[in-house]
Amino acid sequence: MAQKEKSVSTGYSFINEELLLKACDLGRNEALALIVISSGTLHTKEETYWSAQAVQKRLLIDWKYAKTALNNLEEHGIITDLKREENKNKKNPRPKYKINSTTENRIWFPQSFIDPIVDHSTGLIIQSPLEQIKKFNDVNLIKFIFYLYKHQDLVNEAGISRNICYKEHKIERVGRWAKWDMCILGEVEFRATYTINAKRLNDAIFQSIENNLHESVAEQDCHWIWYYLDFVKEIGLIESGTYVFEGRETGLSYLYPIKGPIDIENAISEAAIKYFKYQIEKVSMPKELREDVIFELKNAIECGRTIFPLDARIVNAVVHTVYRMRHRPHTKNTGEWMSKINQQANEVSDDFLRNIK
Repeated sequence: MAQKEKSVSTGYSFINEELLLKACDLGRNEALALIVISSGTLHTKEETYWSAQAVQKRLLIDWKYAKTALNNLEEHGIITDLKREENKNKKNPRPKYKINSTTENRIWFPQSFIDPIVDHSTGLIIQSPLEQIKKFNDVNLIKFIFYLYKHQDLVNEAGISRNICYKEHKIERVGRWAKWDMCILGEVEFRATYTINAKRLNDAIFQSIENNLHESVAEQDCHWIWYYLDFVKEIGLIESGTYVFEGRETGLSYLYPIKGPIDIENAISEAAIKYFKYQIEKVSMPKELREDVIFELKNAIECGRTIFPLDARIVNAVVHTVYRMRHRPHTKNTGEWMSKINQQANEVSDDFLRNIK
């Protein structure tokens, strides 16, 4: 990966959706404490020896506030101290908490969400995502982040569902030869959200945010999804990639990446740029390309714009920027997505170079 920052933690955990919402109703500290305690289960079972000390360490709050948050969670049936009776007369009791999930509605998130991040270029320790969202004291922000984790579909969407958010780019076609249209990535034409029309996405978390918007958010010119998305992106918890999709409709898959923060996402564009730089220097472009096309490609390359090939036979293809969580659980799905885009990038680059020479 191109990123220089890396969490000191690996692995992943899950949190129960209903319990997260109940904890958010109690307050910020309770919601974040539940996230910490859920991380302590290490996704094997819903029991952990993590306690107020773990919450204090991750949230950087006084121990008494961490303990109060856990007590509130216990009083409302969200967690149970399994060793309460056993520890009654002990001087330094060590609790063992059970998370009282009643459903299988699990939201998976990485262990790196709660622990500090190391910038390997400087050696500096950066705040954990948990610390970053704590300071804003907005439970809707917490809900929104886990809403995005819930609906992230890397394998099929290369990120968060396009029904939640995406940006569509203009495709500037500048020339065709063989089966390829040579294109320049254009400006964003519009951005969209269709969550209200998608029952799966119009879920309990969505409704909880919608019904409890602060007036300053409700008065924004944009939908609150875009308000919070821009917010989360600004504090570095979301990244984006630009992909060619079969079409705009739900259920249509991405064909290959053309731009993003991961090296392989730029491989196709870089292959095209390398080829055309060579041809421009040699003044031996294919005959199908007119001088104005040569000039346009040369100008685009010099301006640092993204150029990419598009199979001219895919008539409904669109180019969308999609969003994904920057800190991702290292699950089977994450590995499958990385394998998929590696294969796509290599196949398209090879096919493009083979067919235009």
